Amino acid sequence: MKGCSLDRSAVVTGAASGIGRALCLELARRGWKVGALDVNTAAADETADMVRLEGGTCEAFRCDVRDLEEVQAAADRFFGLWGRVGLLVNNAGVGTGGKVGEVTVEEWKRVVDTDLWGVIYGCHCFIPRMKAQGAGWIMNVASTGAFLTIPETAPYAVSKAGVVALTETMAPELAPFNVGVTVVYPSFVRTNIEETMGCTEEWHREILRTALEYSGDSPEAVAARAVEGMMRGKLYVLPQVTGRASWALKRLAPRAYTRALSSANRRGWLRPAMMRIVRMGV
Repeated sequence: MKGCSLDRSAVVTGAASGIGRALCLELARRGWKVGALDVNTAAADETADMVRLEGGTCEAFRCDVRDLEEVQAAADRFFGLWGRVGLLVNNAGVGTGGKVGEVTVEEWKRVVDTDLWGVIYGCHCFIPRMKAQGAGWIMNVASTGAFLTIPETAPYAVSKAGVVALTETMAPELAPFNVGVTVVYPSFVRTNIEETMGCTEEWHREILRTALEYSGDSPEAVAARAVEGMMRGKLYVLPQVTGRASWALKRLAPRAYTRALSSANRRGWLRPAMMRIVRMGV
């Protein structure tokens, strides 16, 4: 089954800005009616207004993906409103930086609750009804950080790797019910993710700001490629050239990759090297 055969109704989490907002607009342009979910209700309303200005149909709905009851309320709302939901996009996420053993447990919990449990809750609340309706699709937004495992990103990397494992597990599990899945791996994209950072050092913010400044990829371009990949029925979508190159490198030489990072870190070269790399737009 491909995404092109779905009922064109979609619910998108983290829809107030960045990739989430771009996904709402991209889906609307393709004729989908959209539910824009976010904890920031004012910004979610802005997304809905933007969709309507382009002639689309969108309703904003407050949802903190860390709260199971709020995610269930969102499922109840849109299945009740439309009767069917063709697509759930689990996009909401936050970032962080810091070393294992130094990042606080509270910060670990904040990131994992949003980036992983938020996806789990979405799947838990929407999948039973998708099974019952006999069709549906789940798009989970992960990150290249799920497989690149860069030092000082452990909470984020662990969460996003969990999203990948969840998606891969669901693919054969949901196949008998005509429910498909896609996992999207964005790299650095020009969004406001810095506002979600709970970094322990200014250096993490500096490298993120530099990466976003030099990134050539807009949320709109990433959203368009993500939706196109889903419509083609792809399990994995790497919407950026840098992500595809990194994927190939890690798969072809995983031990060499880890050894190179370890050696550079021992010599004090890792941070300068990372800064040079992000300035290249990687």
